[in-house]
Amino acid sequence: MTFFKPRSTKAVEAVKIAVLCTVLYASAARTQEFRPEHRDLDEIKQSGEIVMGLPDNAPALFMYEGKPMGYEYELSKSFADSLGVKLKIVTYAQWSSMENALKKGEVDIAAPSAPVFQERYDALSYSRPYMNTRPTVVTHRDNGQGSTMPDVAVRTLYPGDDSDWHSNGLHFYAEKSFGDTSRQIRQVASKQIIQTVTNEHIAKNVQRNFPETVVGDSTGPALGISWAVNPKSRRLLHSVNSFLTECEKNGDFEELNEKYLSEIAGLDAIDSIAFLDKTKAFLPAYKSIIKSEAKDKGFDWRLIAALIYQESSFNHRAEGGAGAAGLMQLLPSTAADLGATNLMNPSSNIKAGVGYLKDLFDILPGETENDRLSFALAAYNIGPNHIIAAKSAASSKGLNNLKWKDVAEVMKTCKKGRAARKNSGFNLRGNRAVEYVNKIMAYFEILKYREIKPPPVCFYGPSPAEKV
Repeated sequence: MTFFKPRSTKAVEAVKIAVLCTVLYASAARTQEFRPEHRDLDEIKQSGEIVMGLPDNAPALFMYEGKPMGYEYELSKSFADSLGVKLKIVTYAQWSSMENALKKGEVDIAAPSAPVFQERYDALSYSRPYMNTRPTVVTHRDNGQGSTMPDVAVRTLYPGDDSDWHSNGLHFYAEKSFGDTSRQIRQVASKQIIQTVTNEHIAKNVQRNFPETVVGDSTGPALGISWAVNPKSRRLLHSVNSFLTECEKNGDFEELNEKYLSEIAGLDAIDSIAFLDKTKAFLPAYKSIIKSEAKDKGFDWRLIAALIYQESSFNHRAEGGAGAAGLMQLLPSTAADLGATNLMNPSSNIKAGVGYLKDLFDILPGETENDRLSFALAAYNIGPNHIIAAKSAASSKGLNNLKWKDVAEVMKTCKKGRAARKNSGFNLRGNRAVEYVNKIMAYFEILKYREIKPPPVCFYGPSPAEKV
């Protein structure tokens, strides 16, 4: 009998490696076959951990300053907290990958942040919708005031088979990737492509952060966005539905929409584009000083940059009313209290301005850090005594004086007349102070969004005791 004899030792080793790889692959396949297909609520609570599948792009999930943020992330974190378990996030670029992971038991819930189409109902179970969306066109502002869906169909533009949208009477939509939409929107903003198609709720986020773009009319029926679970996880599905219902009652969706999806009040595209142009031209000269002083006082440097733009448009020689001067438009008396003598000196001005903002932040309480920040900014604009009076007026109306949103409503309704001012305790600039805060926070968001990073493939959220 004749046996095959390899010509060299290398050939023998190659055969051994090939056999070993085959064995390992088969072993992995068998391991995967025997994974539990699902975990229901009891198993999740017993393990102390829930695994959520999320898309790997904004506004659902993204990283900012090394921390996870996003609409679906915060919703997932709240659900995990309600169960008293730790949150594990697994990210996916494609719905098909997320769907397969759910079917194999690799994730407990899939939160695609995308519409649920009828043909999916056979394979998975879906929660009640917590948001509705429709397809809409995003184009560059230079191309006009937005296009309609037929325009895109006729011109056969970019999305092709890479859009978030499934074929539902619009022949060029096929759902493949979550990440492509975000990439395409950036390409529209930089004029690399003419236009693209995205979900209506994402389009709102787009206009907030890419003022170079304009959103056209939405079309077609509204489709619900839901969470998906294994059909056998009935108790989990019931828990999800109860949680989403409670979120609606408590106004949680309203807060998330305002934070991640809504249009910015008081800010139009012209304002945003002017801000980006001046930021690009003048911010580099002051960036290192801003970063240093912001870090020293515990602020995000981008917020300070937004405040400086609102005050002086980065003009260090700017002079305003009542003697306000410099980049942060400080009054001489305020500057003197903070040890600043030369308000036209950028370094001295920024140091004093950031210090003053920190003092205001410390003396004005708020329910959240963002509430405190908004109160501090409003006080920077019209003085702390007016904000204290506005908070008192909010309390007298049965509103929460620790929430900026409630106090801002009172400030916006300030009426004319000496008697009205005497009764309210704050002046007619209240409405302008609200607009002032809105614009600064809008500029802040624009700067932040340009520096967000994609999330890791897998990571853990904070423990149930920690805040997002």
